[in-house]
Amino acid sequence: MSKNNKDEKCSKLSIKQKLAITFSSIFAFFAVIITVAYFLVGHYAFAFALNSEVKDNGRSPVEVAEDVTDFEIQYPDTNRDWFKEVDINVKNIYSDDGYKLYGYEILNMVASDKWLISVHGYRGSAIEQGLYAEAFYNEGYNILLPDLEGHGNSQGKYVGMGYYDRFDILKWINLVIEENPKAQIVLHGVSMGGATVLMTTGENLPRNVKVAISDCAYSNVEEEFLYLVDEYFDLPFKNFIMSAANVMSKIRIGVDFKQINIVDAVEKSKTPTLFIHGTEDKFVPFYMLDKLYNANKLIQKQKLIVNDAHHGMSATVETELYFETVFTFVDNYID
Repeated sequence: MSKNNKDEKCSKLSIKQKLAITFSSIFAFFAVIITVAYFLVGHYAFAFALNSEVKDNGRSPVEVAEDVTDFEIQYPDTNRDWFKEVDINVKNIYSDDGYKLYGYEILNMVASDKWLISVHGYRGSAIEQGLYAEAFYNEGYNILLPDLEGHGNSQGKYVGMGYYDRFDILKWINLVIEENPKAQIVLHGVSMGGATVLMTTGENLPRNVKVAISDCAYSNVEEEFLYLVDEYFDLPFKNFIMSAANVMSKIRIGVDFKQINIVDAVEKSKTPTLFIHGTEDKFVPFYMLDKLYNANKLIQKQKLIVNDAHHGMSATVETELYFETVFTFVDNYID
């Protein structure tokens, strides 16, 4: 082979190598860009959904008891002013990850073994449960209203969507039983609180827990988040966003959204349960009611559908029907 041919071949090989290097560099560049974008999208989506610092929880029942005026304006129809009429004991437990959690105990003026533990919703606090607390108090119940981790006065970085919160509710249950070994406990929750209650019933509960009430709970966190993206945000690539947020969730709190499956918990439940949902709920879709209700064929259960009620509003739209149904159901299991 002549020297010119060798030089020409070397030149051609150099061009191919340069092209390969160029395309590899371009591919690597875009791979880095996509990876960075993926984690940035995941970070912001996760923070938007589950960062507990993005909250507006107001003050505790104790603070409202001292000054209720602002809350009557900001939060109508939730009986926050009722906290002025009762004595409130502040209770504390610690979560498994070391956060100090707050709960508010209201002992009935008439000695009673009947207890309500009522759990607030997403980005809410115990103060939202005044309507339910008053109704049960008037029926002779003692009341415990917890602030979930990352909500109200309770410490915590993230919203748990009921997954880890169920272990905290178990601790609140045990606190009640330590205080009153004969306690007969009703678990009640609204929205995320309802999901938390249902997830709690999937655990091995003490016999003191007699009945559960779930008001407008979601059936699965991944399904709920996808629904909200469709319903409220006109965003492209929703599956990309959900995937990225899910990866960030596994990194930050060690939980895949698919794991927060309330249907699975209901399947394991042995607790008689009343399921409530409003037909006009546009935050947790009404169809999720049947997914939860049908998940367990063995437990004693009942369904209350409230026509024209939006999310978390069943008790205010049909107050008499709501509490008549609640106490008729509960009285089957509470002495």
